[in-house]
Amino acid sequence: MVLLATALLLLGFLAVFAVIAVGVLRLFQNLVQISAAAFSKGSAIDESTRSHQRLAALRASDWEYYRRYLGRQVPQALIDFCSTDRVLALAQFNSNGTDFQLWFEPIAEDGLVDLNDELGYAILPIAATDVGDTIILRPGAKQRNAVNCVHHDYLKDVEEPVEKIASGIEAFLSNLIKA
Repeated sequence: MVLLATALLLLGFLAVFAVIAVGVLRLFQNLVQISAAAFSKGSAIDESTRSHQRLAALRASDWEYYRRYLGRQVPQALIDFCSTDRVLALAQFNSNGTDFQLWFEPIAEDGLVDLNDELGYAILPIAATDVGDTIILRPGAKQRNAVNCVHHDYLKDVEEPVEKIASGIEAFLSNLIKA
C-alpha cells in the first residue's frame, strides 16, 4: 500500500513537471518567434540605413583624387553613373562565359591598394566581384579607359592577372545586367 501511494505521488510530480516543461517550451518558442520578428524588422531598417550610407559614400567619391591617380580625366559616364541610384544595385557581368556579381566602390584615397611589386602599379577599385576580383581603370596618361579585372588569385601563378573586360567605361556600364 505504501509502495502504491509512493508510486502515485511520484506520477503526480512527473505529471506536474511535464506540464511545467511544456509551458516553458511554448514560452521559449514564442520568445524565439518574437525575437525573430524584431530582428527582421531591425534588419530592414539597418539595411535601409546601410544603403543610404553607401549611396552617400558613392556620390561623395573623390573625383579629383581619382583624376590625379589616373593621370587623365575621369570618364564622365562613371561620374554620372555614380550619381544615380542604379549604382547601388547588385549587377552582373560576363567574363569568358562566366557570370559574376559586382557592386561599385566609393572612390577615395584610402581605397588605394599598392600592388607595385606584383603588377607595377597601385590599383584603385571602381567595383568588386563576388569572387574577390577587382574592377579597375589602369592609371597612366596614355592609358585608354578600358575596364580591367584584377583577378583575386593574382599572387598565384596566373598567366594574366589583369584582364581587359570592356573597351571603355560606357561599354562596361551598358553591358551590366541588373541582378
